[in-house]
Formats: sequence, structure tokens, C-alpha cells
Amino acid sequence: MRARLRTLVLLLGLVAPVATLVFGWSYAAIRETRLKEQVLEASAQPGVAKHFRWEMLGLGSLMALLTTTGLLTLQVFRRTEQLARERARFVSAVSHELRTPLTTLRLHAEMLAEGLVGEARKPRVYGELVTETVRLTRLIENVLEASRIGEGRRPVRRTQGDLRAAVADAVAAMQRTIDARGFTIALVGGESVVTMFDAAAIPLIIHNLLDNVLKYAADDEPREAVVHVLREGESAIIRIRDHGPGIAAAERARVFERFYRVDDEATAHRPGTGLGLSLVRELVAAHGGAACVVPTKGRGTTVEVRLPLLQAPAADAAARKPAARR
Repeated sequence: MRARLRTLVLLLGLVAPVATLVFGWSYAAIRETRLKEQVLEASAQPGVAKHFRWEMLGLGSLMALLTTTGLLTLQVFRRTEQLARERARFVSAVSHELRTPLTTLRLHAEMLAEGLVGEARKPRVYGELVTETVRLTRLIENVLEASRIGEGRRPVRRTQGDLRAAVADAVAAMQRTIDARGFTIALVGGESVVTMFDAAAIPLIIHNLLDNVLKYAADDEPREAVVHVLREGESAIIRIRDHGPGIAAAERARVFERFYRVDDEATAHRPGTGLGLSLVRELVAAHGGAACVVPTKGRGTTVEVRLPLLQAPAADAAARKPAARR
């Protein structure tokens, strides 16, 4: 039914402009035989000339309206088709991403239940269960967060804090996964960067950025990434650089689009939903900042998140201070 409806809309979008032109040409041909007579009559009767001008103006307006309607219908159809393709890709990607950890969880649970795991191997199996559970949780969080942002139900709740400490905590929360993939993540810069930010958004931003590092730089050496947190003018900067295959200049802006994935043979087989970087961009934009891929010397990718440096109002800061003892 939907396929037939889309076909009908497409036909209407294509036929309407053509039908309008054919109608206009036919009408013009019929009117041509009377044009000379009307012009002659108009020279003697001004009212006829006025009527003729209004008639031609009405015909032109009708043709313009029908043509515009046809073009708008075609544009809506194309956008609908694009959204349908994106949704299909998203559903397929999420299904695949869910299937992998669920399969691992089921197999390990069955092996444990049937006593097929020796005591020496149990710590490793338990660790894999935890890793896959965390992976599944993060995938669900990404989907829910993207849904909330898309529906306008994700307000930014800023509080003052140390951005570097928040980033360090987010990296530490991923340490088990980082170790399991054989990576090293180094946090550079020891100075605090105090600003206003949403404490719940920073872990999501860091997890998605590092997840890309773990996926796309897995076949390259060294398996490491450097995370910088620093002040730069009126901005707080989070910069993550890896040694992976890099991103072509033409693709650097598009990788932040929702559901977009780079069409590259070297990375096409990597799992992913196409939500991670778009979620990063939207969370950063909600802070009044920007996320981008910056040029990298040599091999690798560098992603930069730039947040405005904001300080809590004096009244709020004073309210948080403990009352002095009398």
C-alpha cells in the first residue's frame, strides 16, 4: 500500500508540471488564431484589451501555481524516500548492534549454567559479560538520548564544575572496554578547567568519541589516543587524536550528520548506528559550542569539541558556600 502511494505521489509530481505545460501550449495555440482579431478589436475598444490582459495574467498565474505544486510534491516525495531509507538503515544497524552483545550474553550464560566454564576461566567470562552489558546499555542510552533530542525533551542542565575531572571520570568508566580492545588512552593536561556544563552530557560525548577511536583505529598502530582538555581564549577545549585511517576532507563535516557513515572500503565493515557523532554534535550545540574534525598532521583523526567558558552567577556561587560558624 505504501509503495503504491509513493508511486502515485511520484507520478503526480512528474505529470502535473508536464500537463500544465501541455495545457498552456494548447491554449496558446487556440488563442493565437484569435489574437490578431482581439488586438484589432482592442485598438477600437479599450475594454477588450483590458479583459484580454487579465485573462492572460490569470492563465500565467495558474500555470505557475500548478508547476510550483508539482515541484513541491516531488520535493516532499524525495524527502520522504530519503527519511525512509535512513530509517531502514538505522533499524538494520541497531538490530545488528543489539544482536552481537545479546548473542554473547546468551552463550556465556548458557555455558555458566551448564557448568562448562572452569574456575580458572570464570573471571574472563564474567569480564566479557560485564563488557557486553555495558556496550548494550550505551547503545540503548544513545538511541533514547537521540529520541529525546529529536523531540525537544532534552534540556541542558548546567552546573559549575571541573571539565577535566568530568572527562577523566568518563575515560575511567570505559577503562575495561579500552583494555579489552588493547588500547591506551592518555589524558594530557593537569590544570583544572572550571566552567558550566551538563554533567550528564559529558560522559555521553566522551564515550561516543572514544567508541569511534576503538572501532575505526583498531587495525592501526600504535593503538592509542590522546585526550587534551584545556582552555583556549573564551573556550574550553576537548581534543581527541588517534592514529587510525583518518577522514577525508570532503567527509569531515558530514560525519556529524545523523545516520551518516563514511563510504570507505577500509571502514565499511565496522559496526555502528550512525548516531554517535550526531549525538555529540547536538549535545555540544545545546551548550552553545561546536564539534568538528580538524586537520591532523600525519596519519589519524583529531576531533575537537569547543564549549564556551561560563561561570556560575555570583549569587549561585555564594549560595553554595557553607555558612560560616558563629
